[in-house]
Amino acid sequence: MAYTDSLRSRSPPARIDLIGRARKSAPYIVFVEEAGFMLAPLKSYDPAVMILLKQLQLGPMRNFVYLIGDDEAKECAVVDPAWDVPAILSAVSQAGLRLTHALLSHHHHDHTNGIGALLKARDIPVHVHEKDAPKVAAAAGGNLRPTRAGDRVAMGGLQVEFLHTPGHTEGSQCFHVEDRLVTGDTLFIGGCGRVDMPDSDPEKMYRSLKALGGL
Repeated sequence: MAYTDSLRSRSPPARIDLIGRARKSAPYIVFVEEAGFMLAPLKSYDPAVMILLKQLQLGPMRNFVYLIGDDEAKECAVVDPAWDVPAILSAVSQAGLRLTHALLSHHHHDHTNGIGALLKARDIPVHVHEKDAPKVAAAAGGNLRPTRAGDRVAMGGLQVEFLHTPGHTEGSQCFHVEDRLVTGDTLFIGGCGRVDMPDSDPEKMYRSLKALGGL
């Protein structure tokens, strides 16, 4: 399993510029660091699908926003659209993709404050776990699509499965993309998300981390 940490860790994380634009018949993940490139092999792959995963670091809190897509179908989703919607849309355009979904790992403002601006530019569904959905309902309006564990969305031939991982918030979720995992604020490099907030729960976080460890 290749884990993608969607917020900063206590130590400087690997910065992912591009995963993919390589066929999964020669699968690897490219981590771009000051020192150069690292290649992380994948366990399994479907040679019919070309996967793209691009990371953007945006805003005063240095949040990570992701584009996940099928590079052959030219369709993608944005994970946690926040802070700089023009930069997100520019990255989509530069990659030659069509944005078809917004995926929210949880409801916190630093992961969702771009929803309104995004929907003004693109009429796309916004997928958030049903437990966190009321917190983003005003921004998402009729585009809101509450999710449950095991639900899936597709970008071309690429399937993304929603995993309910409560702990950081009641409706936190991770995104299982083939043999990759985008973890939101559930799992970081060397740590996990905060559990001292109003809708956090350390016992649920523990169970969620145990579940992820079994994937």
